[in-house]
Amino acid sequence: MNSPQSSELERSERLCQLPNLNAESGVAFDNLIALASLLTDTPFGAISFLDSERKWVKTSGGLGQTQGELSRSFAAHTIREQEPCFVVPDATQDERFANNPLVTGEPHIRFYAGVPMLSAEGLPLGSFCVMDRKPRELTPLQMELLQHIARITVDLAERERRGRDLDKKGLFGEQTRGRLADVISRIASPTGQIRAAIASLIAQYNPLLEGVAARIQRYHEGLPTEIIHVPDEPPTSLQKQQWDKLDQTALLATDVLRQGVIVRGDSEVATYFYAVAPLKFSDHILARVDFLCDVPKDSRYDNFFKLMLASFSAMAEREIHAEELKYYVDHDPLTGLGTRKLLLDEIDKALQLTKTEKPAAILFHIRLDSLTELNDNFGYGSGDTALIETAKHLREVHGGDNFVSRVGGDKFIVLVRDNDLEKNFEALLNEVKLRASIPFRVGLDEIRIYADVGCVVIDDPMVSSIEMLRRAELTLRYAVSQESGTHRKVYTYQDEMFQERLLLNKTNLLVRQAYSENRFLLRFQPLFDLKTHALKGAETLLRMKDRDGKIVDAGRFIAAIPRIRYQTSIDEWVFSEFVRQFGERSSGREMLEIENVMLSLNVTPVFLSTKGFADKWLAKWSNARIPYKAIVLEVVESPLLPENDPLLENIHQLREAGVRISVDDFGSGYSNLRHLIQLPVDIVKFDRAFLSELGAPKSKSRTLLPSLITLCFDLGYITICEGVETAEQVEFLRSTECQYAQGYFYGKAMPLAEVLALSQQGVARA
Repeated sequence: MNSPQSSELERSERLCQLPNLNAESGVAFDNLIALASLLTDTPFGAISFLDSERKWVKTSGGLGQTQGELSRSFAAHTIREQEPCFVVPDATQDERFANNPLVTGEPHIRFYAGVPMLSAEGLPLGSFCVMDRKPRELTPLQMELLQHIARITVDLAERERRGRDLDKKGLFGEQTRGRLADVISRIASPTGQIRAAIASLIAQYNPLLEGVAARIQRYHEGLPTEIIHVPDEPPTSLQKQQWDKLDQTALLATDVLRQGVIVRGDSEVATYFYAVAPLKFSDHILARVDFLCDVPKDSRYDNFFKLMLASFSAMAEREIHAEELKYYVDHDPLTGLGTRKLLLDEIDKALQLTKTEKPAAILFHIRLDSLTELNDNFGYGSGDTALIETAKHLREVHGGDNFVSRVGGDKFIVLVRDNDLEKNFEALLNEVKLRASIPFRVGLDEIRIYADVGCVVIDDPMVSSIEMLRRAELTLRYAVSQESGTHRKVYTYQDEMFQERLLLNKTNLLVRQAYSENRFLLRFQPLFDLKTHALKGAETLLRMKDRDGKIVDAGRFIAAIPRIRYQTSIDEWVFSEFVRQFGERSSGREMLEIENVMLSLNVTPVFLSTKGFADKWLAKWSNARIPYKAIVLEVVESPLLPENDPLLENIHQLREAGVRISVDDFGSGYSNLRHLIQLPVDIVKFDRAFLSELGAPKSKSRTLLPSLITLCFDLGYITICEGVETAEQVEFLRSTECQYAQGYFYGKAMPLAEVLALSQQGVARA
């Protein structure tokens, strides 16, 4: 059981979730207060939402706002007593209120009746009350009606809260809202909840009203599709005339009470009330509910028809919200796609078909690349845009004849059925790859997020849906491990992939063990001046030992680091080890004696974007007496870097201190000269691919590379080429404006002591 303190906390939190009640809602509350005063024959009414800090009071009948504030003492007792209806017959005879300024002075309250307004969880949010200047009592029916109106008031406030929450989230694409509206419209079907609720209301109000009838018109794309009458029996001749006249006069957008007259010849036949209540969701008209009622002989009963309409509106809102919640159990709220439960049902259906037909379905598992980086640089709204756009494009695969599911933050599943799968297989693979990578716009920029895709043919009825899903995921992981960049292919499941996955898992384990057992180490690849052949620095590279002390090939374990999410931790270790090896009283100090030495550290964008990165490492390098001008941070260029504000702030601070920034692997992947100009960098390091292509017949690199080097040199960048392996490549680079080079020609990654030996030799082989 919750303690009083926890209950009060929950109540206050729920009150804070209510919107600031605006003028529009104020009008609705005015009408409810007026209705309550009319039904109870009292001159004053008030609605109060109260907690220790927040107070919102709505009054009528001449009870001013200041007096409304004073009525908090009455409202507080209404909440505290927790009675269905808290009644004070004569406040002057009640010691709790005898000295209340509302009792001793204007408006001289004597009678008070208040109903606690409860949330769906039973939390008292405030009170709905009526008051009078004379002592009196309420009839049981009046108290019941007052409770009824209080519930409607809470429903109205909750409806505004839910509407505000949906607008604030802004998560739905237009297709999602449309699909959800189609699902919700089922509540207005012949067997839906709306019909049952109307029947219940009519039965409840028939003792008070006569001739109550209703009809439901369902809509699809703005047009009525069917009509359902309540009660079930066919309309009378008079009701048919009333419905016909209603169709000619009523406005769809209104739910206010109106009066109609049916006339035959020169004589008046009947007068009646009518009202139209449109059911909407996200600007979609789902259905229209029309109500008829004979005009009561006692005019005071006119308000019961209004009260029935208000009850119906609140009930319809609850049913729509309930269907919305049910929808999100099985659907992703961002994209509207089915979740894992619906997906497994669809795979089961496809598996059943394989018992009688040849394979006719294929399951695609898709992962968007760089979504985290997009969120970091453009904000989470851009990531949501990418997911919504991707969902829209994937729904169009195979002409829309598919099932699409979102199964993770950046992952989708597409199930396609095709009776001629063997013939259309390659075309389907190409279509999925294309639609998963269609560009979209974020502001003025066009962004393309590439996708890794794996697939499995559903061809074995003995395999479970879970196993099919596992095979598709296994193939996706294989695709992720094989490639990156713009040229990607769709991989199809093969049994051999399972063995490769075991090998990847083994590598993941090796990296985790090496990290916990401190088996990482640094190696350094020397950097030489192309003109003088003098050693000018070294690039710091990460290496790993196995438990036998042998160095593990970098290509085997480097990819596992981000895969197991150790990147930031290992980046931290590399930077700390660098400080140790080049700090005071270390052998690496000899390298710092080289004029304009460049000691490079590779840094990932995520690590460089860390808040306080510049402050932290500038302090560490300063304490270790490592000159800022000796340090070069190498970061791989991407189109997202210019939009990464935390990264740019750190770069600016580092450069102001003297640290140099290098664009690594320029010429591969996302490289773009416009982005290069936007980035605050000092060095451009050309990718090894340029040199590897020099020997090819009609190589364009012989023209392109010198032009790019000259352009960067003229723009004031230091230029470096990596991957230098032959004397011919050295001579080629010496004929350009390239200043520095590194590669196997000068030396592989080596211990720091060997680099120091090279520095003592002074000149590299020519």
